[in-house]
Amino acid sequence: MVNSDNTTHNIHPIPANNREWNKAEPAGTTMEESFPREEIAIPVKCNVHPWMKSYIAVFKHPYYAITARTEASTCPTFRPGNTRWKPGTRSSEP
Repeated sequence: MVNSDNTTHNIHPIPANNREWNKAEPAGTTMEESFPREEIAIPVKCNVHPWMKSYIAVFKHPYYAITARTEASTCPTFRPGNTRWKPGTRSSEP
């Protein structure tokens, strides 16, 4: 994770099948963590800024995409329309 802001953030994922952790990330720093088990839609919050929320998805396959600032994403090795993920759920559907 990269904190390019001028303030400290607190990264606090709350997984169901992995270890929970809670770490401060000072301004302008990076941090690396991993989740050993597959899990979809791990909620992440910032305890410093309660309005900041996100999700992390951990897969056992190489098909993923990272959203851009415009919230657009592409996954060139994945055929469009095959899988959907509904935010707020912990599973994907064909």
